[in-house]
Amino acid sequence: MTEYISLDTNKRTPSNDLNSTKPLYISKVTITSSNEDLFVSDSFLKSLLNPVLSTPLQNLKTTLQTFENIEDKLYQTDLFEDVKISLDTNQATSSKIKTLFDDISVYDIKVDSPIPITANIFIKPNKPLVDPNYTWTISNNKSIFSWSKNWINSLNRADQHYINASATYDLDSTKWKNFKFDGLSTYPLVPFTSVKSVSGISLFKPLQQSKDYIQYLVESGFRKDMRFPEEVGVKSSNLYTGLAINGAIKDEGNNNCLVLNKTILENMQIYKKTSILSKFSTDSRIFVKGIPRYGSYFNIYYEYVLNGLNDSKKLSPELLHLSNVSRFGINFEKYFTLFQDAILCSLLVRTGTSIKPSINMFNWETKRREANEFPVPSYLEERPHEKNDGIAFYNVCLNASVPLFSKCKFSPLRFQNSIQLERYNNCCPHKQRKPDITGTLGLVYKSESAYFDIGYTLPIGKIAGHDTKAGFAMNASISFL
Repeated sequence: MTEYISLDTNKRTPSNDLNSTKPLYISKVTITSSNEDLFVSDSFLKSLLNPVLSTPLQNLKTTLQTFENIEDKLYQTDLFEDVKISLDTNQATSSKIKTLFDDISVYDIKVDSPIPITANIFIKPNKPLVDPNYTWTISNNKSIFSWSKNWINSLNRADQHYINASATYDLDSTKWKNFKFDGLSTYPLVPFTSVKSVSGISLFKPLQQSKDYIQYLVESGFRKDMRFPEEVGVKSSNLYTGLAINGAIKDEGNNNCLVLNKTILENMQIYKKTSILSKFSTDSRIFVKGIPRYGSYFNIYYEYVLNGLNDSKKLSPELLHLSNVSRFGINFEKYFTLFQDAILCSLLVRTGTSIKPSINMFNWETKRREANEFPVPSYLEERPHEKNDGIAFYNVCLNASVPLFSKCKFSPLRFQNSIQLERYNNCCPHKQRKPDITGTLGLVYKSESAYFDIGYTLPIGKIAGHDTKAGFAMNASISFL
């Protein structure tokens, strides 16, 4: 329990500071946590409580507004599940308050003696994340092993840090395919805890001998979190703007890093792009047993390229899609049920002017979601032709599932029917292409720690040059300590 005393008996309050309504004097603020191990620093709390500690004399309306703002700021640190604030009268300081304001009467000014109160703030931290987390994913032709770790409030400044390392194994060639590393840190800017500084790095290294490059992404920017009243139904909403540097360099494994100079580094650079990236997302999904049942998720991003270096002669085919063009895209998810929760439905929509880069990791809200971020179903994986330049696309998928066991409406094991409509336009607008339509029947299992889907995909309408064929597809993922 932490106490902050705002009463100073030597301080004289001018009469023009008093409101015509009955004033209050906040003499003490007490903060209690249900978990003392997760607590922010004294300086951090004092910066949040400064409107109360610096101006203890307030009227009732101002006091309620001030503590409402403090409650919002505590929630916006992303550390606390519940914040409760109560105001009680403080009889112990009544005599001091009376003496303080009796002195003002010498000026023949009639002043009501304020009511001394204490503020009690109770904070309940979020449930701790399970760390470290290991995830194994397997699909038709590859297997991914990943490890992730979170550090929450490690500096007692409501800071959050996340790293993830993964390796992909190619089941067809029985060789390791690539390695990927992500790192992300966020710091709230006190006293405006809704604004957070975000910075991070992502590295991608193919492990085949023929692909001697390392792809990198560095981002730094600011994220604004927004809170809405409960009746609105929006659980989280944020806006991010930052600078991104995306590129690839030759993997000169034999060079000594101590003798690398500017000329050598320029020769190693085979791709580089500097851009401004803006993202907005809002989430109103309600999860039951780790599965989204109701609500929606909306995400929009825009990348404006400032400058870039792109030597097509040095680029391997895997990097050709990282062109120096601005990108725009929208993702939308809608979840609802029919016939009294008997049928669970979801509508997934993706559209944009180009495909996102293959490494793009600043999506912090997914690290705190109630359900783990598992791969998309096998029938929603990106098509090979999605990696071409100048592509505008849309993808619409409608899913409907019923539990295998009718007595359990929210069973994680479900029979699912999906239909997907997609269309891609390349650089040749004169070519008329009809939408590609595919249907899938299969089983889906999803819980907080596991995901599995197996289904039979049947092309209904085919795009010219699209190699989608009828057949079974499988995807599985499991997380464990």
